[in-house]
Amino acid sequence: MSHKAIEFLSLLRLPARLTAEQAAWLLGCQPEQMSLLVAKKVIKWLGKPVQSATKYFALSEVQALANDPKKMDQISDILYRYWQEKNSRRKKGFEEIEYREAA
Repeated sequence: MSHKAIEFLSLLRLPARLTAEQAAWLLGCQPEQMSLLVAKKVIKWLGKPVQSATKYFALSEVQALANDPKKMDQISDILYRYWQEKNSRRKKGFEEIEYREAA
């Protein structure tokens, strides 16, 4: 865990509005995985941010997810499936390259 994460998680009072990085620290995942969780409708951004804007999450919603074992199980399954699919596509691409090189 990074020094920034440890410092943030040790605050006596967390901010009501969290960045993707801060929300990820509380949920135990990577900041770049937060957009996947939004796409799967597990959590939603505050407001309607434009694509280039910093996205924020409500502390209360993140804490509710973190305290719900069923939701954390769902998050874990989503992340496992994402990486499994991504790795299988990568492996399939390598197999096609090896097949072409052998021919």
